[in-house]
Amino acid sequence: MPRPTTNAVSTMIARIRSHQRTYAFRPTTGRSTRRRTRPIARRLSMMMLVSSSSLTGMTPSIDGPIRRLRCSLLFAARAMAGCIEVGGRRPVPRIPATRTSTRIMTVEDTTGAMLPPPLGSPVAAVAPRPWYRDRVSVAVLVLVSFLLAGVASFYTVPAQWVGRILPGNSVVDVGAVALKPGSARPTDDRVQASDIEIFEPEGKILFTTVAVDDQVTIADWVRANSDDAVELRTREQVFGTRTSAEQRERNLELMAVSKESAVVAALEYLGVEAVVESGVGFNGVVEGGPADGLLEVGEIIVAIDDDPITGLESLLELLTAIDPGTEVQITLEDVDTGELRAQPVTIGAHPEGREGGFIGIMDVTVRAVDADLPFELDIDSGSIGGPSAGLAFTLTIIDLLTEGELTGGGKVAVTGTISAGGTVGDVGGVAQKARAAEDAGAEVFIVPVDAIADAESTTERLRVKGVATLDEAIEVLAERGGDISELALQIDGVTAE
Repeated sequence: MPRPTTNAVSTMIARIRSHQRTYAFRPTTGRSTRRRTRPIARRLSMMMLVSSSSLTGMTPSIDGPIRRLRCSLLFAARAMAGCIEVGGRRPVPRIPATRTSTRIMTVEDTTGAMLPPPLGSPVAAVAPRPWYRDRVSVAVLVLVSFLLAGVASFYTVPAQWVGRILPGNSVVDVGAVALKPGSARPTDDRVQASDIEIFEPEGKILFTTVAVDDQVTIADWVRANSDDAVELRTREQVFGTRTSAEQRERNLELMAVSKESAVVAALEYLGVEAVVESGVGFNGVVEGGPADGLLEVGEIIVAIDDDPITGLESLLELLTAIDPGTEVQITLEDVDTGELRAQPVTIGAHPEGREGGFIGIMDVTVRAVDADLPFELDIDSGSIGGPSAGLAFTLTIIDLLTEGELTGGGKVAVTGTISAGGTVGDVGGVAQKARAAEDAGAEVFIVPVDAIADAESTTERLRVKGVATLDEAIEVLAERGGDISELALQIDGVTAE
């Protein structure tokens, strides 16, 4: 018998598929069996062909097997679809017989190779236990909450509460003010000059500040007992009888006077007469002192006996030469009316044991008239108050108006008041300022001569130098390599003699 060709086989398969598509079977369940019928029919047809060829030992023909397979395949397909044909009408579904079966499940350890079950799998996933039902998780949460609350309380709870719990610390009990290290900032960018040449230095002169905190927390109280740079004081010791707002305003006024004195002192050192001094004023009288009840605020001291008083230096020079107990005539000028009066005062001894006489005036100011200069100098202090930056501003002006490096190219921190004549005065908070200067990287800290011990108490690396005058401050800078060879200005018409 001849072998079937490829075209004949293709035709046979196509005819088989056409017979499969002529019947529409109604499924017995919700899922369609049509897609399963076709591949099963193909497998059955191939099995029939193979079995026929194996029995005869010959290659099967086309027509014979096709006829036999046609009935077999149609019957098998209908049987698998669960339908029977009734009188050529639409197939009616056959209700399959119900069979019972027993499923045996075994448990195997497949942890290492098990994959997650597919969607719709009957294997139910085990839901994790909520964290709030776990005692360990709840305990950890409570512990962390208490720790966070404790840390927050440490930095927010007022220290006065500690004073009530631990009696005996009177500073905390009555209300405390904390003095902390402030900042150490460059001064060269705060000095503005016009109509005159400026020499920008490489080194930096830093003015220092103190942070005054009247909201003392437990952290401040603990730190004050372990760090010398933090100091607790009573409110009266810091502000006196003034409120915080009044003290703030007072500090701004003192800064304004300090900046004027710094300009005058710097120009005087450079040989330029910036102002004409004409008397010494004061903003307070020492209670119980020689001038108490005799001199009034708003008057200017213009002479003692027959010696004129033009500024602070001339006043100090005269008082140094007068012995305590000597009666003198002080000539006073009223600021508003210009009237003069003579007031006899008995000179007293200085309460700090200094040489010379003492009249007992506070917050001394110098009355002066600005000279007509061909250039302008201005200092921007921002919101910083107090007079302690006077010496720093003075040295900065000298450095900017002259060639060379006054600081030797390094960082120098400075604190101290300055008078128009170049006298350096005492300031407060030197211990806190020294820590701020050290943190800012300063190499030397120039302070008033009486504040050396305070500065050295809070720093180890910083070199502390005490000075009493502007000349001594310039010498300290020269010792560390500062250039002071050309510290002078020659301006026509305003050069000092």
